[in-house]
Amino acid sequence: VGVASITIWCILSNEMGNERLRIITDDLIDGKPIMSLKVDSLDHTIECLFRLLTLYEALHYVMAMNTVSIVLKFFKAYTSNERLRVVTDTFKRAGEDFAHFGIVFLTIFLPFCIIGHVLFGND
Repeated sequence: VGVASITIWCILSNEMGNERLRIITDDLIDGKPIMSLKVDSLDHTIECLFRLLTLYEALHYVMAMNTVSIVLKFFKAYTSNERLRVVTDTFKRAGEDFAHFGIVFLTIFLPFCIIGHVLFGND
């Protein structure tokens, strides 16, 4: 997971320095009106920005998976210490209760989320 996040980060950094994207932004910074730009260059800019957005979202997901794997490694390390092993043993014994709580919680919480979204929208 770490290698994937580094790879995506390098690709994202490289795409941010795209020459054609830089030319358009330099033109806009220099005060050139956006309506004077060619349609082809604007289409390419939009494609570059969508690619950056996709890479950035992928980076978010990979970093989330990286965080989860780090937390799981902490729990794995807890098994080597006798006092900390109590934590993992407790989670193992309470796993079924956690699952039942999650089901009941979601059946009560999700309808309230849906009602709030319907009444107030996504703002």
